[in-house]
Amino acid sequence: MTGAVTGIDLGVASFLTTSEGLHVPNPRHLKASATRLAAGQRDLARKKRGSNRRKAAVSRVAALHGTVRRQRLDHAHKTALRLVQDHDVICHEALQIDNMTRRAKPVPDPAQPGAFLPNGQAQKSGLSKAILDAGWGVFLSVLTAKAENAGRELIAVNPANTSRTCPKCGHCAKGNRPSQAVFTCQKCRFTGHADTGRCDQRFAGRNCPSPNRSRGLSEKKPLPSGRGGSPAERHREPAARAWLAQDGVHGHLAGPGRRGRPDVPAAHEADRRLLHG
Repeated sequence: MTGAVTGIDLGVASFLTTSEGLHVPNPRHLKASATRLAAGQRDLARKKRGSNRRKAAVSRVAALHGTVRRQRLDHAHKTALRLVQDHDVICHEALQIDNMTRRAKPVPDPAQPGAFLPNGQAQKSGLSKAILDAGWGVFLSVLTAKAENAGRELIAVNPANTSRTCPKCGHCAKGNRPSQAVFTCQKCRFTGHADTGRCDQRFAGRNCPSPNRSRGLSEKKPLPSGRGGSPAERHREPAARAWLAQDGVHGHLAGPGRRGRPDVPAAHEADRRLLHG
């Protein structure tokens, strides 16, 4: 038991931000494979239905999607394991991912029957695709299973107004969030990173102990990153991989299996050794 408490905020710019200020870069696995997927889909579209070449093209596209799925699952396992190892209580948003990625409703034009006004679907489709690519649902499922297995407490908090409420004075206003990454309270003038402020609101909403006052808080370490992202994110990958290798986490999903597929029993056994000794 570490006695440490943390709040996490899931996002697209950064996959995860903790209340201690640690940022996990978003690996964007689907975006990294988009060129190969597009080429595979074009090749598939040219094949005659029912032919053996079409079956082979289908297999190639399915293999690419399977690679993305396994990369996403691997990243979720490694990130969740580090959080469970370092904290006894983890607070997160109770996200309604289906609602967040739902298609925008059409807006009829009252002046022209049968016509429609712009509803922002083009912009929303890009955001929805990025949310699904991040794999929040997969990560929360893995985190829930690991927390339960390790005896940790996982608290889901209502996300309403967490992005516009000041963690210092509690003032809630839309103007507190002038940009995606900056938070500036209009009342007490507190300034900080917007995602870190959202994490602090997890504790205020559920009366959790503050992470700054928790005992046994482990040393701040970089959380694992996947491939892709900005050059700065890729530059931090070797350090993250070395840190994972110290605890025996790196590669624990790459056990025996066809084409390097995850060895799930080996992963669970590695988690058990790391969490329980």
